Amino acid sequence: MREGRIAITGIGMASSLGNAVQACAAARAGLTRITDLEQTEVEEETLRTEALKGHPANWVAGGFEGPGRLLCLGEAAIQDLLFHVKLKPEEFAGTALLLQLPDDFHQQTLLGRGATATATSDFAPEDLPAEALLQATWKSFPERLMALTGFETRPRILERFRGGPASFAHLLLRARNLLNSRTVDRCIVGGIDSLIDGGPLLAARELRLTRTPNTPVGFLPGEAAGFVLLESVRAADARGARIQALLGPVGIAEESFDRFSGTPSTGAALFAATTACLESWREQDRAIGSAVVNLNGDPFRAMDYGSALVRMTSARLPTSFRLVLPVDSFGELGAATGPVSACMSVRSLVRGYARTPHVLVLLLDERKQRSALLLHHPGAAP
Repeated sequence: MREGRIAITGIGMASSLGNAVQACAAARAGLTRITDLEQTEVEEETLRTEALKGHPANWVAGGFEGPGRLLCLGEAAIQDLLFHVKLKPEEFAGTALLLQLPDDFHQQTLLGRGATATATSDFAPEDLPAEALLQATWKSFPERLMALTGFETRPRILERFRGGPASFAHLLLRARNLLNSRTVDRCIVGGIDSLIDGGPLLAARELRLTRTPNTPVGFLPGEAAGFVLLESVRAADARGARIQALLGPVGIAEESFDRFSGTPSTGAALFAATTACLESWREQDRAIGSAVVNLNGDPFRAMDYGSALVRMTSARLPTSFRLVLPVDSFGELGAATGPVSACMSVRSLVRGYARTPHVLVLLLDERKQRSALLLHHPGAAP
């Protein structure tokens, strides 16, 4: 029964609340480090200048901006993972690194609208980084990250992906295929993003996605890097690794529209992705104690999740779970949302506060994609 099952044997994070163990414990306790950002906005009624607020990880990325800030976050998170898993240098030759980086969806949406300066900012389209420069930066990013982390042996496979929160599911499926085919012995899967910095914050603010003195709904920006180490249970047993959780089903679905199309969400894609994870459980009546969901204060995501929840109730899928919102502790994390959610889920299983041996992760997005995944306690039945 252990053959073919995928184990999570390590996690690593860098966030406003610290590394993986520290951050998940702090989030569990309800702690935050909301800080005034350098960016300001004039409140329209009082004409007072107020600082925007967010969840910066200044302990590791302070003083850096752009790709340099992401490199600092990524290095700290990978070092956190490696400190705990104790991989030998020669074992990296059989490892794949699958890295998710932010895309330019918000920036391109803003440019597509032909946005110009507004009454509450000095924004102009030329303030956003050129796409050609971004493409060159992202192409070399994984190699730069490897150089910083001091890998003595280059991973056998080094792949980068760009996307939003829901795209993390693609990396997990890619890792599962690599492990099941025995192409590699293990996969380090993760993501890095910062909405605190420059262009990403500027675009999100102009699209009225962030909470500001003039926009009462929306998210507070955050930044983080998160990684999980995946390997087959067989390989983990062979090297005596501690199995912290098991990767269960992964579901992916797409809507026919995105956040900015003007089409109201009906929750169809999120329901389809969730059903792919939970449908086989209905006959076995397995309960979900906790669900980690990336609701962030955006009305579009709230409508998407609420509509999906109604569909799940009608389909007799589990819905009586405790809701865990990463945004409460870390802010909106973009491409880092999936791995950080996975780290939080793993720690809840390890520490025993997940309520049941199964945790559901739902990943909503401004893009068309929605995804869902299940994580299990090592002692849970497959």
